[in-house]
Amino acid sequence: MVKECLVFLDVDVKDMDEFLETASNLIYKTKLIENRDEFHKALLEREKEITTGVGKGVAFPHALGKFVKYPFVALFRLKKPIDYKSIDGRPVDLFFVIGTPNNAEETHLKILSRLAQNFAEHEFRSELRECQDDDLIRRVLRRIFQPMVIVVHEKEEDKIKILKRFSPHINFFFYNKGNNIEPFEIHISDLAIAVDINPNNRLIKGPFSINEVISEIDLIYKVKTTWEEEGND
Repeated sequence: MVKECLVFLDVDVKDMDEFLETASNLIYKTKLIENRDEFHKALLEREKEITTGVGKGVAFPHALGKFVKYPFVALFRLKKPIDYKSIDGRPVDLFFVIGTPNNAEETHLKILSRLAQNFAEHEFRSELRECQDDDLIRRVLRRIFQPMVIVVHEKEEDKIKILKRFSPHINFFFYNKGNNIEPFEIHISDLAIAVDINPNNRLIKGPFSINEVISEIDLIYKVKTTWEEEGND
């Protein structure tokens, strides 16, 4: 889903303008964007439309355009929170800057959704604020953007077979007989599929045999490994 997860800790800025300028400069140095000025302008214009400060000290500035080479996420943790006109009025100290190329609107929305889903958890926000190991934070973020697969099943042995084949390279969410699946989860997943049971949901593929389900998941796994072999995440 993303080429890179960048982590910048103890960033020292005094306001929104300085932050967006600093973020644009640092990201440009990584060569993930082709034009620093266009990227910076897109971030500013997005903030003028409506704040990306979602509350609880978190913001998701984002830009989509031809100036972005590959999808990426960059975490900036500030030394001191700054006013960002957040929806709850709280100063922001955790920024996730998101960049996606043109014609990647679906990826863009999935990145935002995955982040929002995780940042709803108080423990996750606290860990990011307290952790001093940038490599550990990077690994945690990469885990968020691993392929996400929803599997509707009835037999426990099917679940075990799938996990043995693909874990920990894919984030699985198993639902026995399809109970309690939120539509939001299906929309942000990379695959929703049923094993030998009618899912009674047009958004979920199937029913398929266990071998057919493994073949479908394997296609996603191969895309992931291809990215990694090319130096991507």
